[in-house]
Amino acid sequence: MSSLNGLGALTSAQTQLETTARQIAQGPATPDDMVNLLAAREQFSAGTKVIQTEDEMTQKLLDVLG
Repeated sequence: MSSLNGLGALTSAQTQLETTARQIAQGPATPDDMVNLLAAREQFSAGTKVIQTEDEMTQKLLDVLG
C-alpha cells in the first residue's frame, strides 16, 4: 500500500507543476512560481524514492520467503 502514497505524491507533484506552468504561461513568472516549481520537483523526487524503497523491501521479503 505504500505505493499509493508514492503515486499520490507523483500525482500531486504533476498537478502542481501543470498549474504553475499555466500561471507562468499567462503572465510573468513570479518568485512564488519558482518556489512552486521547486516544490513540485522535490515532491516528485520523494514520491519516486517511496516507490523505489517499497520495491526493494518487497524484493527482500520475497527473497526471505522464497
